[in-house]
Amino acid sequence: MIVPDHSTLSCARNWLNSSNIMPKLLQLINQQLENKHLKVSDSPSTILDATIQSRLDRLVIKRLINILRNKAHEDLINTKI
Repeated sequence: MIVPDHSTLSCARNWLNSSNIMPKLLQLINQQLENKHLKVSDSPSTILDATIQSRLDRLVIKRLINILRNKAHEDLINTKI
């Protein structure tokens, strides 16, 4: 199986966007997903790398990252050289 590289995918995506085909293409894909009952419109979860992750988990992770960044920033400021 031949997998296109990043530049090929990027060029194709740019072409779809510049020629205004992307909205119609996404509409067709979404319609097919809806017809097969595979489209999730409103959900308290997100699919990230094919893993379902709740919004609460994302919020907790985001908060922890912010706390760690702030702590690292404070440590840097308080470090005496």
